[in-house]
Amino acid sequence: MAGSVLKKTVLAAVFVCVLLASGCRSVGVRSDLPEVNPLSLLSDDSSIYIRVPVRFHQELTASILQAEEPALSEKAAQHVVSRINLLYAGLATVKDRSRVQIAAQGSYPPVALKVALSKKNGWNRQQYVALSSPEALSLNFPNTFDYYMHEGSEFELSFPSAEIFVTAKKLHPLLEQYALRAEPADTEYNRWLSQQSDDILFYITRPGQYLRNLIGQSVSIGCDAIYGSLQYAPGKDSPDSYSGIYTMSFNIALASESAMRPMKALLTLSMAMMDVEVSQVDSRTLRLSGFRVSRQQIEALFTREAITGKHFKVVKGEVIEESRK
Repeated sequence: MAGSVLKKTVLAAVFVCVLLASGCRSVGVRSDLPEVNPLSLLSDDSSIYIRVPVRFHQELTASILQAEEPALSEKAAQHVVSRINLLYAGLATVKDRSRVQIAAQGSYPPVALKVALSKKNGWNRQQYVALSSPEALSLNFPNTFDYYMHEGSEFELSFPSAEIFVTAKKLHPLLEQYALRAEPADTEYNRWLSQQSDDILFYITRPGQYLRNLIGQSVSIGCDAIYGSLQYAPGKDSPDSYSGIYTMSFNIALASESAMRPMKALLTLSMAMMDVEVSQVDSRTLRLSGFRVSRQQIEALFTREAITGKHFKVVKGEVIEESRK
């Protein structure tokens, strides 16, 4: 489900960006307004958050686009990713496992957008007036935004500035955040994703069965979060060619200190034959380093349906399943 939804979302963005004329000049925007961090636009209830510094992972981004839509040429895919510098995504919630929100920073010339998003091309333009705070309104921040819907997609698109692109099935929450021009909330996942890194960063707020997907087997010991990174690994024989291989490392934040001993023992045993290092960071955090994953595995990890309804805790050495609402 989430895979097909993400496909429709990405494709909507793809066909807009491909239509952009690379020679168009950008229309100037007000220089006195505070810059908007695209991370601040995502809602705070997603199950997975991802940060992709696209300029360092253009091959991966382009190959995923082509995998989602075989009709998209390699040249067109490369043209799309060349316009994006930094992409943030929030995937799935407890109530809506198919929800996808994307906020990207790049270069989106308004003149070209006006042509590409025309009614002739199947786009319907609407306006949304954000219910901004009195403080934001007193500072004369823009609170009226154009957004677009296409007859062939259930997702909405908006370019609130020449540098910011957002898309979601319900776009209003992202535009509300843009109108406020607030900094990202002080949360663990935002702190993790705000690092200056050339790697792909991810944070899973409700691990559920994602832990099983990551380590390759079912684990009945609870954890509160998983967060890590994906680093590109050049091929030994052809280092200048795209290898499609990445090295993944991540931390597991356990639900309780009592879970440390059984989880560490389990992971040390199961990872022994995979050349993956298991280390203890603190009393409730384990780190796994050295996973080698393919582009196909990355795509499957971040486009599958999220399973967030189960949680486990350890009480006096006994594993107990509980529901999470």
